[in-house]
Amino acid sequence: MIAPRQRRWSIIACMTAITLSSLTFGLPIASAVERTFVVEMRNLQFLPNVLQAEPGDVITIRVFNNDTVGHTFDLPQFNVQIGTRASPLQPGENGTRTFTVDPSGTYWYFCDVVGHASSAGSGYTGMAGRLMVGGAAAPSDATIPILGAVGVAIVAGIVGVVLWRGRKPKKL
Repeated sequence: MIAPRQRRWSIIACMTAITLSSLTFGLPIASAVERTFVVEMRNLQFLPNVLQAEPGDVITIRVFNNDTVGHTFDLPQFNVQIGTRASPLQPGENGTRTFTVDPSGTYWYFCDVVGHASSAGSGYTGMAGRLMVGGAAAPSDATIPILGAVGVAIVAGIVGVVLWRGRKPKKL
């Protein structure tokens, strides 16, 4: 038979384990991933013009020129250049570059052909877009937290039954 004091500490230990397991099973674990973005050049713009990644992600950019004039894709902070002013990516052509993003921040990509984009303060106007690294929360998948909560409820129920059955009935 478990003494009342030992039972109290057993209950505290079980509840601590349940709390810690809820933290472990209830939260998704973040890790770097490989992301591929397909960017279209059309009507003097990039589509899409906002890309989202997390620090440490390995990014592959695939650029397709579906416009009637030549363009470049420049992302200088990561040494990415597809096409040049002297030799832009021609209509119907495509190019690919892979790189790792780090640290968090907003990085501008733009077309370097004269007149297609221009620097404006801390960004660009015209044929330009942003690569946002970190900072913006991606839509979350509620599956993992829900499964974690269900698991915690099951463990709590089992612990409750075990502790209840271990009680000695009071004598009348």
